[in-house]
Parts: sequence; C-alpha cells; structure tokens
Amino acid sequence: MAQEAEYLAALQTTIDPELADGLENLRESASVKLLGSGELPKLRQAAKILPWLWPLTTLGAITLFALAYWRAQNRRDT
Repeated sequence: MAQEAEYLAALQTTIDPELADGLENLRESASVKLLGSGELPKLRQAAKILPWLWPLTTLGAITLFALAYWRAQNRRDT
C-alpha cells in the first residue's frame, strides 16, 4: 500500500511540481486505496444507462413545459 502511495505521489509531482508540498501532507494523513474493477458494479451499470437516459429526460422536460404552457392558455381563456 505504501508503494502505491509513493508511486502516485511521484506521478503527481511529475505532472504538476507545484503540488509536491501538498502531497507531503497527504501521505502522512491517509493511505491511498486503489479500487478493483469489480468493486463498483452499480456505477458501471449506471454508466451504461446514462447515455440512453438523457434523451428521455429531455423529452420529458419539454413535454412538461408544453403541458404547463397549454394549461396556462386554457386558464387565461376561462
């Protein structure tokens, strides 16, 4: 576990040297845990569903707006 934290700290320092001081504090406070591919199955399932879900929610929002607009016109005419 300590080797993984050292590797990640070295990698981050290489990418952005200005963050090296902040990483020293992080290494002392908490350990880094890398998650395996099977540890988040629900998140993977959500990632597969979301690309198909946003068109339906957009259509639903447009439908609700149109319904509210139509109802407002009916009330105005009454």
